[in-house]
Amino acid sequence: MLYGERDLFNTTFLADPQLAQVLPASLIEWYRTPEGQWFHDTMAEGYTELKGKDPKTAEDIVSRDYAVWIGRGEHSTSYLATHGGRLLFGTDTPSAPTYANPPGLNGWFEMQRLVAANVTPAQIFQAATLSNARALKLDGEIGTVSVGKKANLLLLRADPTQTVQAYNGIVKVILGGRVLEPASLSANHAH
Repeated sequence: MLYGERDLFNTTFLADPQLAQVLPASLIEWYRTPEGQWFHDTMAEGYTELKGKDPKTAEDIVSRDYAVWIGRGEHSTSYLATHGGRLLFGTDTPSAPTYANPPGLNGWFEMQRLVAANVTPAQIFQAATLSNARALKLDGEIGTVSVGKKANLLLLRADPTQTVQAYNGIVKVILGGRVLEPASLSANHAH
């Protein structure tokens, strides 16, 4: 949630090419309009230090202020990861009416943040698979690859327990036993 609020003030966020994979181009363009900036403007209204500031200065102020809270979350996560805490994987989508927690891409952002908090790729993989399944008491159906379980898989070029960059190399998606091409899941894929 904190990142999504902070990134409303990021002057380059809507230009991130990763957004084009998860949001239609027309929606990204709308977010750039005065109407699409309504939540940004609502947040800015309550932030007196931003009054009269240019967008880059406002971004710097918000980043500075949010760094304290983000740092606390990062420190807590690091402590849990290094002391055997039970980690689960999830995202803040939607945390608020902000475009900065985009569905799909926000999971990737979360992985980057977990790595920054000293969570290992193996811990992230465990959290996103078996740990989540166990926490939701669904480990008899999902969470590992075995006979009789649902076939919801990402086939990757690299080992995700070694690097989260492996998730950038998705070869195939298997959802409910159906094989899907990753490109066909892009928001701007011609159907």
